[in-house]
Amino acid sequence: SVASRDAEKTARARLDFVARMGREMRIPISAAADIIASLLDDPLLGDLSRRRTNELRAGATWLHAMVNDVVDIAELETNRFCLAPAAFDLRLFLDNVRFLAHHLASRKGLHFRDELAGDIPDVVICDEPRLRQAPVNLIANAVQVTRSGSLGFPLPARPGPLHSPVSHT
Repeated sequence: SVASRDAEKTARARLDFVARMGREMRIPISAAADIIASLLDDPLLGDLSRRRTNELRAGATWLHAMVNDVVDIAELETNRFCLAPAAFDLRLFLDNVRFLAHHLASRKGLHFRDELAGDIPDVVICDEPRLRQAPVNLIANAVQVTRSGSLGFPLPARPGPLHSPVSHT
């Protein structure tokens, strides 16, 4: 029917708009993240400023992940989603996820158990933004439902697919 086609056309236009705006939002968020990273490279940055700058980095990382989630959903709905695997520094990636987890847990008075295995590879090939979505969302949800105690994100050292449950008390 005409009404059905019009509704479909409107829904698609809405999803196109959301995807386009999400992609546009990535630009200033990425610029802010780059500026924050350059601040952290400054050897004259004091302890308090470094701690606050790390908090800014965690917030920028989270905001970027949220925008990516919105864009991914819109692209999935319009059949435009595609993975972009590339080599990246897994240890730096995990350090960023762990920092965010520490930050989120401490804001709620929780303890984050740091359980990173020693023989994690330095470089992996994967779609880093999509990989980031999983632990960030899992950790954020665990923090949200945990009233007191601790949470952990163990990363066991073993070859093969990554399997890492989030635990909380």
